[in-house]
Amino acid sequence: MNIISRMKYRIRHSFVLLVSLAGLFFMSSCSNNDCPLSNIVRCYYRFYHSETGQPASCPDTVSVCIHDSILLNKIVNGNSFNLPMSYSEEEDTIHILFENSAGRTISSFILSHSNIPHYESLECGTSFFHKILGVTLLPCSTPSPIDSIVISQPDVNYNKNENIRIYLSLP
Repeated sequence: MNIISRMKYRIRHSFVLLVSLAGLFFMSSCSNNDCPLSNIVRCYYRFYHSETGQPASCPDTVSVCIHDSILLNKIVNGNSFNLPMSYSEEEDTIHILFENSAGRTISSFILSHSNIPHYESLECGTSFFHKILGVTLLPCSTPSPIDSIVISQPDVNYNKNENIRIYLSLP
């Protein structure tokens, strides 16, 4: 082999190697990562007037607790709120403290749900979706502003849909 043949051989192989490396570089730089931008799973609650069935603002100051943790503190004239759900338990006991000039009332209910692990990719991690199975309003020793609670959308996932309707006995 003469010098010119060797140079052509090296250039050809160098070109093939360069094109192969460039292809690998471009393929590795383009990953199809479909992680949602808002990957927080929350249950959405909304207040409704029990007589009219229309969305309503609660005139009281509202605080919400789950177990022994205050998750929302002193919402004034609120019409909705959202809370995370337990992924290790199948029931959440939610306590809503209504406070006005006449005094305080604590209303409690049990939210039964199933937990569904949701995996998209290694980069996104695992989250839990939920399916609401039932809501039980617990008896209250004082008159409660909550008339009834209805499941409007049982699937709790990344979508920000209203899941629970809380009907209030408002003046």
